[in-house]
Amino acid sequence: MTARSRFTTLHQHRLAQHAHQVHQLKIQAGSPGDTEPVPIPGGDVIPPLIHQFVPGPVELGPPFEGVDVEPNGITNFRGFIAMGVLAGTATDGDGNTFDLFSDIRVYKGEYVSSDGSHHRGTFVEI
Repeated sequence: MTARSRFTTLHQHRLAQHAHQVHQLKIQAGSPGDTEPVPIPGGDVIPPLIHQFVPGPVELGPPFEGVDVEPNGITNFRGFIAMGVLAGTATDGDGNTFDLFSDIRVYKGEYVSSDGSHHRGTFVEI
């Protein structure tokens, strides 16, 4: 078996696993508001649902709020959180430079919604 065919077989296997997982997903019944998570109190508020703290050294200035702040934006959440921060400068088509900050987060797990029911979900913030 060539390296290319092993690579193709591996990706086909992963794709089949992903398709099986998607097939097993169950949609919660109820009105749209029933399954919404409850945001954490405080943080930077982005209406209607996002409350965030931005982890990072306060010496770097805003938006960083310290290295020991809550990265999660959902109350009553148990699961996996991944976060990435891109910061630096960017240049537009006319050669102008500007500061760039992008905070990307993914949450996957169980949460208790505003009506008290338990749900599983994956959330992505870009």
